Amino acid sequence: MLPTLLVRQHIAQQRLQQVFTDFSAPNLVVSLSSRQHLPKITQEFIAFVIENLNFYFNQHN
Repeated sequence: MLPTLLVRQHIAQQRLQQVFTDFSAPNLVVSLSSRQHLPKITQEFIAFVIENLNFYFNQHN
């Protein structure tokens, strides 16, 4: 399953079709008490998510 915000354009162009339209995934919250001493892989993941979400929202706003 993919988040609708990532595939909205593909659905609109009918390259993908929604199934389980009544399904709603639970909210996911990530909380870090501090960014100090995080493993490098975690730092890279956070940077990747921020960069890609910013790119997506800048494209669609």
